[in-house]
Amino acid sequence: MTKILIVEDHPEALDAFTIWLELADYTVVVARDGYEALALLPKEKPDLVMTDGCLPGLGGVDLIKAIRTHLTQFQDIPIIMVTGYYADLVAEATKAGASRVFSKPASPDAIVAAVRNLLNPPRIAILGLH
Repeated sequence: MTKILIVEDHPEALDAFTIWLELADYTVVVARDGYEALALLPKEKPDLVMTDGCLPGLGGVDLIKAIRTHLTQFQDIPIIMVTGYYADLVAEATKAGASRVFSKPASPDAIVAAVRNLLNPPRIAILGLH
């Protein structure tokens, strides 16, 4: 089963994200801050990371930078940031390597669709013209 690492320090948001993803048949692993996420990545080997932007200790943008630059086996892992500080963080998160950035409150349908699209990108067939 596909595994998602959720990095979120707010219990209500964590519960919502967990429910949405489990209902979509994903396995969820939880970290409460960026440092815990970095420790869990090699152990849990998730297929995708979803992080809050503002976390205690190591924040979301710094977590993304650490994953992209220091954890070579996870350099290409899809990363979604969901943040209440969208306007402040979207450019920085994208530059750091976020695959998608959403504003809180986020739509369950949008989050699940983004997870599906990042894990199973649509394939486009190129047919030769005769």
